Amino acid sequence: MLTPKLRAALRTVALSDADQAAAALAVHYAEAIDRGDADDLVKLGTALLSALESLGMTPRARRSLVKGATRGGPASPLDELRDRRGARGAG
Repeated sequence: MLTPKLRAALRTVALSDADQAAAALAVHYAEAIDRGDADDLVKLGTALLSALESLGMTPRARRSLVKGATRGGPASPLDELRDRRGARGAG
């Protein structure tokens, strides 16, 4: 059974409040796999995970935000440096 192992693994990692939705989705997937009805969840699970990522509510989404993909805010100093270096190399 996958669900008890996943729940045990989730207890070993530090989850922020924003991680809770992704963790609950993972548990939901594990339960569906254990029941043998995972095919019904693929479309909804993918859509939900996409929505969570667009909100910056998954670890992958947060990593991409740290790397400079801001939500309409000002560019980070590192992004500005990269842009200046890129402009020098393009000329």
